[in-house]
Amino acid sequence: MMDQTKPRLSFWNPLYIGVISYFCLLVPGLVLMWMNFRRMGLQRKARFTIIIGIPMLLAVLAIYIWVPKEYDDWVGALHITLAVVIGAIPYQDYRRLMDENPHQKPALLIKPALLSILFPLVLLAAWYAFASFQEEKRVEILTASMDAYQKNDYRNALNLLNEVKAEFPEERLAFVNSAIVYEALQKPDSAAWNIEQWLKIAPNDEEAKEMLERFRYASSNR
Repeated sequence: MMDQTKPRLSFWNPLYIGVISYFCLLVPGLVLMWMNFRRMGLQRKARFTIIIGIPMLLAVLAIYIWVPKEYDDWVGALHITLAVVIGAIPYQDYRRLMDENPHQKPALLIKPALLSILFPLVLLAAWYAFASFQEEKRVEILTASMDAYQKNDYRNALNLLNEVKAEFPEERLAFVNSAIVYEALQKPDSAAWNIEQWLKIAPNDEEAKEMLERFRYASSNR
């Protein structure tokens, strides 16, 4: 069965949708691509856009979250490629319909573009709120561990520092302060182990290297 090709509404230039996809992330671009196919009367392609687009967005989200930072250039190239694809795929249908309807002008994308800008702004605000909450939580637990240490409640201090390690695995103070607590408990081997774990994360930390030497020396002279 042939797809319906008679447009019901004025439609947008898909190249502009590709630009929106690049600057406003891919979700608004995909939604506008789906809406544009519907406006062009291409219902099957609109459904295909959703069927393919949702898994694609989930895959891209997983890449953004879990791919290591050293591959940021590749992730950026993927983002540009997908924005180009979103703009390019409907372009042939757009040109054909424009040629078939020479008096029809493409619809303005001003309102959809403004709404699309809101999407990354909302995400940014949500991320900022989450980051602020996490920072407050990190500081609160670290402060509680320091209070416990100053009260010689070493077990509670270590429990709190282990909580920090679980929540914030790259937090330097969690490892360094754990080593200091174990030093107070006269357990240099455990202190050295914590510093060794930190140096796996930050191998160029010179202060931590000096601490490790001190703990190893104390362990060898027990």
